[in-house]
Amino acid sequence: MTLGEKINFLRKTNGLTQEQLAEQVAVTRQTISKWELGESEPEIAYLLQISSIFHVTTDYLLKDIPDTQSDMHHIDKQGLTSHEMIKLWIGGFLATVGIIGVIVFWILSILHPTELYTGAGDNLTIYTGLRAFLRVWNARGLFWFTVATGAIGVFIVFHFFFSKDSIKETRKTIEYVKNARQEVDKIYADIDKLNK
Repeated sequence: MTLGEKINFLRKTNGLTQEQLAEQVAVTRQTISKWELGESEPEIAYLLQISSIFHVTTDYLLKDIPDTQSDMHHIDKQGLTSHEMIKLWIGGFLATVGIIGVIVFWILSILHPTELYTGAGDNLTIYTGLRAFLRVWNARGLFWFTVATGAIGVFIVFHFFFSKDSIKETRKTIEYVKNARQEVDKIYADIDKLNK
């Protein structure tokens, strides 16, 4: 990987736009674009800032030999952007609240069995189980709020895992790891040749 490709990869992996990285490094967006395209290279002061922002060594940025240990550490810790992690946590939390809420209502309706009679004569309606419990305790609104909360959480989680961008980014990361491993295998093969 070239220096520009590494900057591009680190920026995207951390969920930053060129503008956001430019603000942190105190350069223009066009400068970041030129660095990523290989049209120019950052001065040493900017390299130090970039290494600090992305928590990588300057050796990793400058050397052509892949620092796979640093790469793997970066991917393991930063595989998802902070925005994606927040979205996933919120979705998981809402789904969990919804599921637990429905289970609690269901258990309460079993522990406190209720029958409710409405109407008279031919229009007599008998409610039992969960429906009766919700009506007697006037908890229908809270129950449906809980169901809606869980549904929203499940939607967020499924949308995250099945969105095209997430799949594309996951494939890019897997491809990068495969390429890095091939590079390491080549280096080991070269070392073996030198030792013979």
